[in-house]
Amino acid sequence: MTEYTELKRLAQHVIDIDALDGGEPIGEAWDEYEAAATPAAVLALIADNDRLRTLRSATERDLAQELEVWRHGPSCWNCGDTGDVHDMVGEWRGQCDCNAAKLIDVAYERDQLRAEVAGLKTGYEAYERVNAELKAENEALRKDAELHAQIQRAAGELPGAWSIDISVERHAGWVSLSDGEGCEVELSGEGHLGEQVSEALEVALEMSQVEQS
Repeated sequence: MTEYTELKRLAQHVIDIDALDGGEPIGEAWDEYEAAATPAAVLALIADNDRLRTLRSATERDLAQELEVWRHGPSCWNCGDTGDVHDMVGEWRGQCDCNAAKLIDVAYERDQLRAEVAGLKTGYEAYERVNAELKAENEALRKDAELHAQIQRAAGELPGAWSIDISVERHAGWVSLSDGEGCEVELSGEGHLGEQVSEALEVALEMSQVEQS
């Protein structure tokens, strides 16, 4: 707002002198006031007053609309249709046939779908991670079970003085096979330890049969 402090002071001075009922000459005060109250100043005052009145009217209208919402329920802010449509802060609460309401409805459904997809994606990623961990654990258990089974089999079927040794070091493990004379027999070394024990046993049985024939 334009500053009118001086004009206000001069107007008040004229009023105060007039209230004295001739106790003080008013002519000079009127001259000063009229010099300040130019047409431009008066128009500016009117413009400010109109602007404030418009602002007040808009504010009162908005408050009245919000009050109606609280009293009678929400209405569509685009077409004014009453019913279970929007609440006073624009939250979607129902259906309306106007284009703006349809756009709001579509946008709401889109956001809901995005949230659901994001949730499904997060859940699926978690499922995949857990599933991979379970598969790895299951594979490790399967290899351990197979190694145990092959050791048990070798203990029962390994011929004569043949022997199978399992060696383990950090991040590595291997199986070696020795014949009845203590000579090491070459193996492929492929597969996990259970598979290597199985290969060693098969080689031992085959070579033992050859020796006996």
